[in-house]
Amino acid sequence: MAERHLATLRRFDDPAVVDALLALPQRLRREAEGVRPKGARSAKLLQTAVAIELLLMAPVRISNLASIEESRHFVEVRAKPRQIHLQFPAEEVKNYQTLEFPLPADTMELVDLYLRDYRHLLAADSGDFLFPGKRAGHSKGGKSLSQQINRTVYKYTGLEMPAHRFRHAVGKIFLDRNPGQYEVVRQLLGHKNIKTTIEFYAGAEGAAAARHYSATILKLRDRKTGGGDGA
Repeated sequence: MAERHLATLRRFDDPAVVDALLALPQRLRREAEGVRPKGARSAKLLQTAVAIELLLMAPVRISNLASIEESRHFVEVRAKPRQIHLQFPAEEVKNYQTLEFPLPADTMELVDLYLRDYRHLLAADSGDFLFPGKRAGHSKGGKSLSQQINRTVYKYTGLEMPAHRFRHAVGKIFLDRNPGQYEVVRQLLGHKNIKTTIEFYAGAEGAAAARHYSATILKLRDRKTGGGDGA
């Protein structure tokens, strides 16, 4: 892994940094809803909140994120209770791996709010695109959306987080709490070969592994010293 990526990932060893990133979409939502009257500024805040939320729950590449069409990529798999999946067919994915992510209710509540009350404030003719561009019938460019995400994350958390780095971050956040579960991360990120996943995160989860090890040793030590010998 490139040193610049490792440096960012090491910051996620701090639980406060993890909490700040995970809480950011709802933080942006509250700020957007507090702006009166509603306009382009509040709409862009909420659009960024939706983009970050989706990258946390469905860590796709920026080209896929920017291309999302409401009627095509959000698929209702159950009406009651409502369950929406974000789906990308293989031919739209860089390595031709079909991607499918069940979206939590809180995520869809945020998406629904944006679509209902804010998206139209950003583009007169948004068409079916979740992130409409300035030109009618076109989505926002991936580079532009990634820069928008990065600027916002940096402003609120101090983290350098262009869109592609979310894929790195969510894998580390998960593996730090579930050491060795590379297969889950492989499927989440759509890697064809688990070797890719293991090689990428080798070195990034060493501190977490050491913490789990020391916690195990301390638990054994406490059990021994706290036994019936009165020690």
